[in-house]
Amino acid sequence: MAGSGTGTVVTTPTSDTDITYTGTNIIKAALRCLGVVAPGETPEPSEITDALEALNMILKQWQGPPSYFLQGLKVWANERASLTLTAANSFTFHSAGGADLAIDPPEEILFAYRRNTDNIDSTLSKMLLSEYEAISNKSAVGTPTKYYYEKELTQGVFFLNYVPADITDTIEITYRRPLEKFSAGSDSFDLPQHWFRAVKWNLALEVGGEYGKDISQVLPLAKESLTIAQSFYPETSVDYFQPGLD
Repeated sequence: MAGSGTGTVVTTPTSDTDITYTGTNIIKAALRCLGVVAPGETPEPSEITDALEALNMILKQWQGPPSYFLQGLKVWANERASLTLTAANSFTFHSAGGADLAIDPPEEILFAYRRNTDNIDSTLSKMLLSEYEAISNKSAVGTPTKYYYEKELTQGVFFLNYVPADITDTIEITYRRPLEKFSAGSDSFDLPQHWFRAVKWNLALEVGGEYGKDISQVLPLAKESLTIAQSFYPETSVDYFQPGLD
């Protein structure tokens, strides 16, 4: 709308595009799909507890390496951290206290750089286990150029090919953190919105047998919802990317 001497005023329309579901919301939807609860009914507390257990199992499997379920790198779970160096060639990652870097053990280290006091970064190349084990003198002092990362049961261990000669350097890492679990039904999803439907149908598929339900009609919908969710962002888009592919 034009006003005399005031330029043009542009009104931006409001929008409401976000949806948020809790674990209980998805559990209710999955149990409705199976006919375990009727529309408008609330599952019994024991049913919610059992379904949360299954839900956490599904999500923990989906957080793993690039796979059929969640192809590419889960960019929404990418984080960055800075490791302060000491005169050692291995460093522990966990959040329980006493670690060299207080973060949950990464599922994967995506990129690592050595940064000096002038803020100049030098890329560290990733080693295979066989390459790290082949280093004859693991206590040799020098400038790290390579790393190997190993995710153990309760911690991650980050190995360098040399004990750092200059401990004023830092190691800057980009890593994929674990997906957050459901501690209670009121917790929200640690997944983008376009995965909610896939979670619902795959949860129904997972628990259907426990209720003695025929899952023959659930199976194709579980597969279809996964395929659609994966197609939202191809590997080369901002949500998923694959190292080495442009």
